[in-house]
Amino acid sequence: MNEGVTSMNTNPRNVRKQGHKSLIAAVRSVFLLVVLLQVSQAQWYVNNSNYNEAPFKVGEQLQFKVKWGFVRLGSVFMYQERVSQQDPQLYRLVARARSAAGLPFVNVDLINRATLSSHNPRNCDFRFIDNSSARSGADFSYDSCTSIETMTGIDDGKDTTTTKIYCEEQCFDALGFMMFVRALSGSGYRLTVPLIMQNCLKKTQIIFHKEIEKITIGLSDEPVLAHRFETTGDWSDSHSAGMNGKMTGWTSADSAAVPLLVEMKIAVGSVRVELESFTREGWVPPVASRSTDTIAIVRRGEK
Repeated sequence: MNEGVTSMNTNPRNVRKQGHKSLIAAVRSVFLLVVLLQVSQAQWYVNNSNYNEAPFKVGEQLQFKVKWGFVRLGSVFMYQERVSQQDPQLYRLVARARSAAGLPFVNVDLINRATLSSHNPRNCDFRFIDNSSARSGADFSYDSCTSIETMTGIDDGKDTTTTKIYCEEQCFDALGFMMFVRALSGSGYRLTVPLIMQNCLKKTQIIFHKEIEKITIGLSDEPVLAHRFETTGDWSDSHSAGMNGKMTGWTSADSAAVPLLVEMKIAVGSVRVELESFTREGWVPPVASRSTDTIAIVRRGEK
């Protein structure tokens, strides 16, 4: 993969100016931060043979590097844990994004935390916290009786404004959406979901490609086998360095569907988010020397 950009000014002064916005844009793009998504056929996938619960795994830890051209902006660390022994399908996912040490005038510390069911990863309990300066963020919850999604702002650690949005069906929070993408990796589906962006519904299309591709990442000496997914949205966020709904990502072409690489464009150029370390029992990146046919069969859940 080419980590460069077609046009970018790497003057140190410009790097300092754009670094903070670029990292926030990258993190929001990867996890669709402060976003709730709603699938128009939200129930169909629960018993669908292409829906794969294997990406949920207690003890999984993933670390990604965030790069703007050749400049490392920071890291994203994610992990999964069990919520309770009484409900083995319930998981807690946490993702933390931090700016690189020593990056001048840039201080980013963002946390996402969600409680999700592996059987149905729609919004249950989600919190986004920005610890970069003051402790701010938002809580998200859904009332199935009223079909109301409630978003409560947090400022200096205290609840502030509350916004309510009517949703015909239960929404996905940011981490739930990421697990949903993993669960349908390689399915070949095309889905259009309404995206809540700045208190408005905006449509976003997701394309899951069936074909197995070979991609190059620093974690492996060999090309890694992966399924590609793409998102396209009719929205843009002027507060996040021009981030929009267009993004391309790759997950491992196996049942774990581990996120390997995400690329997107923002106002200052291209941002690349790449897996650099992992802990997941029994998993190694599927490399090109392994049989493509075998991997495809495993992904479909066949013996």
